[in-house]
Amino acid sequence: MARPRQRPDNDDDEEDEQVRQLEASARALAAATPPPRRRSRSRRSHSHVHQATNLSRIPKQCGSPPTLRSKSLVNGRSNGSTPATPRAATLSHRVESSTQSLEQEVRLLRQKLAAIQQEKDSELHQIRQPLDKERQRFQQQQQQQTSPAEVQDPQQVQEQLKRQHESLQLKQQRLVQNCRNLR
Repeated sequence: MARPRQRPDNDDDEEDEQVRQLEASARALAAATPPPRRRSRSRRSHSHVHQATNLSRIPKQCGSPPTLRSKSLVNGRSNGSTPATPRAATLSHRVESSTQSLEQEVRLLRQKLAAIQQEKDSELHQIRQPLDKERQRFQQQQQQQTSPAEVQDPQQVQEQLKRQHESLQLKQQRLVQNCRNLR
């Protein structure tokens, strides 16, 4: 049994309407152009008959597609009273499945982001450890240098502090550069 063809959605309705309009204009054009003339004795009456039939055909063909469309709108498809078509059900199923796949993809991306963040934190910790050790050593050296038991030449102490300060600045610059590279 052949089922009546159902219209899938609004886009197809617009295309169907355009096709109907094109067909109607093609019929009107075909009806307006007379067929090739046959040689007959009464040419006037023959052409007059064609004109009469052309005039009677045009309004019927041009008027029928809008009435069909208005009937389909009256039957309730536009006001939403009819149940969902099979195509609408498949579309909602597709939307639901694509939503689920997108949610799963978002979860995977969040997991990857957390793993990357952990990796960056561990690398940053590895970079900070030597720097912290250097700071502690520097502070210990300062405390030893300032202790009254050892009195050194102030110039030597100043040069030593200057060198240590420069080395710490270089290490700090490297650390900042490494942090920027991680981002």
